[in-house]
Amino acid sequence: MEASRPARSRAIASRSPMRVQFDGGSLFAADKIPGLVNYLLRWKGMLTSNVEEAYGFARSRPDLPLPDLEILFAPAPFFEERLVAPTAHPVVIGVVLLEPVSRGQITLRSADPAGKPVIDPRYLSDSDGIDRNAMLDGLRICAALASAPSLRSQLGPIVRPVVPPGTPDEEMLTRALEELGQTIYHPFGPCRMGRDAASVVIPDLEVRGVDELRIADASVMPAIIRGHTLGTDRREGRRSDPQHVVPSRRTARCRRTAMQAKIGGPCEEVSRI
Repeated sequence: MEASRPARSRAIASRSPMRVQFDGGSLFAADKIPGLVNYLLRWKGMLTSNVEEAYGFARSRPDLPLPDLEILFAPAPFFEERLVAPTAHPVVIGVVLLEPVSRGQITLRSADPAGKPVIDPRYLSDSDGIDRNAMLDGLRICAALASAPSLRSQLGPIVRPVVPPGTPDEEMLTRALEELGQTIYHPFGPCRMGRDAASVVIPDLEVRGVDELRIADASVMPAIIRGHTLGTDRREGRRSDPQHVVPSRRTARCRRTAMQAKIGGPCEEVSRI
């Protein structure tokens, strides 16, 4: 079994504030005792943050009809997959590629149904370099925002990527893309919905060839959306609820109203193409 899907990419250029105060700092100290007390007693402080505090959408090229980039700002150490403990209060300015051309791949490792699949996201792998160029354009926007007077006075030196002083901006941004790019954890599409034989689920979310089994998450999306997938995921979950599902034609069943059941009225067959 093999499924190809786009995989969203994110490259991050992060900075460290020069001045740090508790209420105006970052999530670096949010789970320390002062932060916990402030939240539990006053419902204030950094633990009230939604982590990524600001978003914006932009075009990497002026000829595009719709934005292909999302710019985000987070007062958090959102780099190195958070596997390395931060040592200072950082902020992150990053870019998300909304409609990547590159395609990832998922293959089965073995015939064991409990075995983990092999996932190869293939970030920035398109032969024309469209994704790479778009991400670099997005990082240039991030650098311009960080250089704006309103932010520049609040930010310290760049801490990721690690570059020597005097490194040209383009080299720094290229290293940010190549060394810090990572998933944004919004994969989609390996169980694509459709009416063709190659699709995994039909439009009512039922798996082809398996009765009463539905998939209700981002894996069924036939095309990526220009934003975060949570809202769409929740909608798919609601559609899969038996109270809201209309049976497909091949699993059509008898349905009676409460009054018909009481008086023994005829059965009304419900079907859907």
